[in-house]
Amino acid sequence: MEEEKHHESTVTASAFMVECGTDVACEFPNTSASWDVDDQFLWGPWLMVAPVLDQGLVARDVYFPPATWYDYHTGRAVEGTDTTQQVDAPLGHVPLYVRGGGIMVTQRPHANTMMSR
Repeated sequence: MEEEKHHESTVTASAFMVECGTDVACEFPNTSASWDVDDQFLWGPWLMVAPVLDQGLVARDVYFPPATWYDYHTGRAVEGTDTTQQVDAPLGHVPLYVRGGGIMVTQRPHANTMMSR
């Protein structure tokens, strides 16, 4: 019974990860440079997350697969694709990139939806 529950939760967690957080190599299987990327992921098809995993770092290398990418925070296009670039990542700033062609709907938080419009 307990083994069955463990298996069920593992399958559910795996399905959640495949649906929400995707390995870069899964989205770009024909790009061999993506095969070794294990510290960044795609959240859906449009948002690439490149968290800083080591304490004290204020920059990190990010692999940009072949596509047009925009810095989520600044809106600026990333120069060059299918390359690895060092990006700033100060404390409190997670490097996020939006894939060209995607639409990121944002809304300012407020007490209710009427007031946030």
